[in-house]
This record gives sequence, C-alpha cells and structure tokens, in this order.
Amino acid sequence: MLDRFGGDKGIYVSSRVSEENLHAFTPWSFRLAEGKRFEDLRLASAESFVSTVFSKEREKTPIVVLDSWDSFAKKLKEDERLKTEEVLTALSAGAKSRLIFVSEEPRETNLDYLVDGVVELTTTEHEGRFLRVMHIEKLRGTPILRHRILFSLHKGRATEIGEATDRHSPETHIRRNKRRVQPSLTDYHPIPDRGTAYSLGTESLDAAFSGIRMGSMATIEYGSDVPSSVIRRLTFPFVLNFHALGRSILGALPLNSPTTLIDKATMTFKEADLNRIRLLASAEDSLDHGLGRVWISEADSRSYFGKLMAIADKLRAVSRDGRLAYVLSTDHFEYRFSNEKDSLMYEIHKMVSHVQNSEDVIIFLTDSGSGLKPELVRLSYLHMKLVMIDGSAIAFCVKPFTGAFAVEDSADPYHPTITPMM
Repeated sequence: MLDRFGGDKGIYVSSRVSEENLHAFTPWSFRLAEGKRFEDLRLASAESFVSTVFSKEREKTPIVVLDSWDSFAKKLKEDERLKTEEVLTALSAGAKSRLIFVSEEPRETNLDYLVDGVVELTTTEHEGRFLRVMHIEKLRGTPILRHRILFSLHKGRATEIGEATDRHSPETHIRRNKRRVQPSLTDYHPIPDRGTAYSLGTESLDAAFSGIRMGSMATIEYGSDVPSSVIRRLTFPFVLNFHALGRSILGALPLNSPTTLIDKATMTFKEADLNRIRLLASAEDSLDHGLGRVWISEADSRSYFGKLMAIADKLRAVSRDGRLAYVLSTDHFEYRFSNEKDSLMYEIHKMVSHVQNSEDVIIFLTDSGSGLKPELVRLSYLHMKLVMIDGSAIAFCVKPFTGAFAVEDSADPYHPTITPMM
C-alpha cells in the first residue's frame, strides 16, 4: 500500500518492531530506509506518537500506516482515545491523506464507524492445512464482490488468490501479467523425467507435488463445485509434457467438460503427432467433435476393457520408449457401466496391476461422490484433492502429505500459477 498510494513519500510508523527486524522478516522493505519512510516509535509516549502522526498528516503525506495503533491507544483513556481517533480521521480527510490503522484487537476499537474501510486478516484450517483469509467487512461507497479472499505470504509478500471460474478473462491476464502470451508450442521445452518420476509438466507443479512415480497410479479427487477449467489447468501440463517427450496418451476426460476443453489437447499437437494420443468418446455421435477420438462400442465392461487395452498396446507401439500415460475420468466408466460396479472395479484392478509391472502411469480423475473413489484411493500411490475454498481453487496431496497450493490461470496456458499457501 505504501508503494501503491504513497510512491516514495508514504510513512510507516512502527510501535512494535525495529527497522532491523522488519528488514529481516521482509527483505524488500529496505526501500523504507532508503526513502527515510520508517518511523521507530516503540519507546515513544502516546502523546509523542499522536504528535508525530499529526505532523505527517499536516505535511500532506500521501499515506501513513500506524502499526500498531493498539499499543498506544491502550495508554489513552477511553474518551481521549475516541477523540484522538476522530481528530486523526478528520485531519486525514482534510489533508487528502490515507491513514491505515493496524489493530491486533479489532473487537476493542471504535474505528469501525469512522473509517472508510475495514479489513480483517484471520487464519483457518482445512484438513490440516493452514490458510490465511482476508475478510472485507466494509468499503464505503464500493460494492464488495468477494467478502472472503484467500491470500498467501509466500516470499514475504501478501498475494491475493484469485477467483476460479470457467469464465475466460483476457483483461485479467493483461492487468496481472502486462501482456498476453498467445498459445504456441514453438518455444515449448518439455521437462525430462526426474529419476523414477514423471514430471507434472511445470517446475512449480513438480516442486509442490514431486511428480508421479513410474509404474504407479494417481487419483485426483475434485468436488462437484470445482470448475472444469481448474481440472484442465492441473492436468493439461502433464499431458502436454508427456506427449512432447515422444510418448503416448490415452485419455477420457470428465463428461461435463465442454468440447473445447476436451479437444484442447489434440488441437495443440501437430497433426503428425496425433497418432500418439487417443481420447475415448462418451458417445458414438461425438466422434466428429474432435481429432483423436475413438468409440468403444462393447456393452459389457470385460469386452470394453479388452478393447481399451488393445488400443493401449497400439499407442505403446508408437511411443518413443514404449511408455504410455492413462488420464481417465471415472464418470466416463460409471456412466457406461452403472450396473456393473463390481466387474468394473475388477477390470480396473487388472489395468492397475498391468501398469504397476511396467513403467506406464495412470491418473484417475474422480468426483468426491464417485462410488469408485474409496478403492481407487486405496490403490493410489498419490492422492491429490482439488477443492474450492472461498471461490479459489486449492490443491493438496493426502498421500504423500503436502501443504496446500493455490491453482490459478496465467497468461501462459501451459504453465498455471501455483502458489504455496503460507
């Protein structure tokens, strides 16, 4: 806020931390010292503190941050505190200066009706993961579109986690990233295998979740409120990277995915490389909706999976090193074989066993309410959850255990923004 509203003239008034400690906790704050914008009033009296603030406002300082107001307000009598707060806010308005009160005891203040905005920062927990939440309680004259916003202190900076929707907003990309990167594979460089693990497609995803072990199965569980674009955002980098290394992909994406999302993978690859990717059609009449589609007409699960494994063998034959990745949505199979749960699970067991004796890999995409989920989770080496919290998409692994990470769109469609929730 000092940089945004004050440029090189904003003042940070501290009553609880020294300049040295502030720099140690937030290294980027050295700019406060360069511009002589740091006032250390830890040992000052309440009268001296208020006098300093008055003088800064009379000088029409663009923004003054009081961190924290509580420590001095407690030294004043209640009527003196109220009068002082009224004078400070009135003087700030008259001088066209912004005054920021930082309070660690928001319930014990009379400022709510005086100030133009009230923002409370709290913490919460989700399945053992620590999250920070910004509550916007008041913004005078401004509509509040999101009352609760997740944020992270990754790298010592407060970073807002954006809202995850299926709506495409190039204006957001331009505002955040200055320029829009057009989808192109011209400069794309795949990430090689990491020892005995396949890359998830980006350095940030690998740093967060350590890739997918060869010859293993992974389950990505998502809630019914998770937009399909978020699922694509998390899985598409792996598909692209694995295929760009000369390997083959056999996929069946969620039934509720728009056609444009399902075909995004095949549309990205060169036509000459399409013999290494097949997407299972959910209905015979959808074959014309995209390249690389195949329809398996067999009505029973045993015959169906027999045909599916034959397709897999053909894909391995054209793979550079004979390796294949399955990216399969459970609702694709549950829709086809709703009356054959036991036999369906038996066929999946056989497929998983085959993968575990090879260097292939399976990623199952499953809704939290899927009847197959409990058994798939039990078989999986990696179990990742994708959830929506206060409008933001959050991913974390249940096994092996990881912290929480925000998954956001970026200007580069091949590299989503992954932010550790700290």
